[in-house]
Amino acid sequence: MRSYRSHSEDMIHLLDMLEKGRLISREQATKLFGCSAKTVTAWIKELQEKGHDIQYSRALQKYILKRTDKK
Repeated sequence: MRSYRSHSEDMIHLLDMLEKGRLISREQATKLFGCSAKTVTAWIKELQEKGHDIQYSRALQKYILKRTDKK
């Protein structure tokens, strides 16, 4: 079982990958974090609930973080 700290660190790393456009697929994340696809899906949903606009692009075949620049 993973600790809360590692969960938080993994969530930050996942968000960082999304921000930099480095997250290719859920399968890539499962290998990187050593967890199941269901866990990655839950993390993405959790980030979405926190206000991050994360979507899967079928055209690009990867998860993307849509930016909403407010100026």
